[in-house]
Amino acid sequence: MKSQLLPPEYAAGLLYPICELIRFSSLVVKPSRHRWTLFIPILLCWAIVIRFCSSSNIALMDNYTMGCTMTIMLFTASEQILLCDVQNELCAKGQQGVISQATFQARFCWGLHLFLSPRGVGWTHEPTSRLPLHRKGITRWGFVFSRLLCTAYTVLLSDMCNIYMLYSPSYAAEGPSLTSLGWWGRLTAVPFCLVIYARLMGGYSLMSAIFVALGFWGPDEWPPLFDSYLDAYTLQKLWGQVWHQLLRRFVIVHGRFVSQTVLRISRGTTMNALVQLYTAFFITGIIHGCGDYMVFRKWTGGSFHFFFMQAIGITIEYVVIALAERAGYTRRTIWTKLIGYVWVINWIAYTVVFSLDPLLRAGGGENTLPFSVILGLWRGEWTPTRYRIQ
Repeated sequence: MKSQLLPPEYAAGLLYPICELIRFSSLVVKPSRHRWTLFIPILLCWAIVIRFCSSSNIALMDNYTMGCTMTIMLFTASEQILLCDVQNELCAKGQQGVISQATFQARFCWGLHLFLSPRGVGWTHEPTSRLPLHRKGITRWGFVFSRLLCTAYTVLLSDMCNIYMLYSPSYAAEGPSLTSLGWWGRLTAVPFCLVIYARLMGGYSLMSAIFVALGFWGPDEWPPLFDSYLDAYTLQKLWGQVWHQLLRRFVIVHGRFVSQTVLRISRGTTMNALVQLYTAFFITGIIHGCGDYMVFRKWTGGSFHFFFMQAIGITIEYVVIALAERAGYTRRTIWTKLIGYVWVINWIAYTVVFSLDPLLRAGGGENTLPFSVILGLWRGEWTPTRYRIQ
């Protein structure tokens, strides 16, 4: 029997915090021409985890999550170490002086603030027009109560979607492909997307409630993770505003590097915007493609196709909206929004199966909540089992 010095899931769990510690140290050390070398061990650890640390001892979607998480960390480190002189280029709101000339303690606190602010909240580079509005004037305990209510809502939403997934044949590993059920089959992928939303929003809301209750941060420092779904009447708004913006900073920096430094395309041009758009979704596809790789151990998943298709969809939007404006349709009405909602839902339903179908056939639909509040209260099934095809 082949012995293992360390189970792969433990190795991944060890290497990830080591990488994050190195990334954090890169934010604290003073600017230096040698600072780029801190990226090397991060790159090596990422390669080891992606190549060798997939494990059959954990849930399939946990492997997927680890692949995505490690690659997000890699691109974040690339932005903060290779493409940005953080201490000379980034500035916290209200910051006095250049942080690179400050004491180690001040740089440590500054670096920790940046490390914990992937969306740039509290920084001069915060994309205020793309993030949900800060909760101004709300009391500390009013905020905590509202976030706990939001957490409860996301648990119920996730529960409802999981019930559907438990009883839908397409979500079983041996079930039919979503594409074999026609257009309705593609629409049944929506509950899976809602589960992702609910889990991210629920975890964020609970965490914000805890930290604000303990007094570590104020309510205005925790804007909602997602914006109102009513604003998702275009793909551009869905991905650039409504969906979480946790990846926004590093995809924009890499996009600018490709378009303006590598290709030397002038700012403000249509070509510059398109290069940045496709670079952003190329990187996002790579991130989720690494999740696929940790599941299938080969580059056969469809996550990259799904995300790259979003760039194509947004390009189609650009053309259609430009033609409509030339024809004199410049007003935004309830009817144009309704058309937009239909477009967005159908495009997502059409493209998400590229990513979702391979994961479901591999057993990804089996990773539902281990309990159900709704079924438990309704008919005593607190730990429901999946419906199986006879």
